Amino acid sequence: MFRVPSLPMEGVTEIADALRSAATETLLVEPGSPAVGKTIGELRITKRTGVSVIAITRDGHAEINPGPDIRLAQGDVLLLLGGVEQIDRAIEEVFGAAA
Repeated sequence: MFRVPSLPMEGVTEIADALRSAATETLLVEPGSPAVGKTIGELRITKRTGVSVIAITRDGHAEINPGPDIRLAQGDVLLLLGGVEQIDRAIEEVFGAAA
């Protein structure tokens, strides 16, 4: 099934420009990380840094667009989306790792 664009072409161009300035980063939740055992909601990642967690992989399974009730565990791999500076801040402030 094909979708018809719901935005005028100018809107699509603005979105494309915004996406060009976005970055993604994978982050391994390390042993001893302050994120271990906390939910995405408890960490307030987006509110604190502007970064979105767009996926988590655990034991070979991916959770796309995880909700705030997902509890993080050692060994989880997160896929973060945001600006480069936002991602660096999230890695340092929320996860206690060097960016």
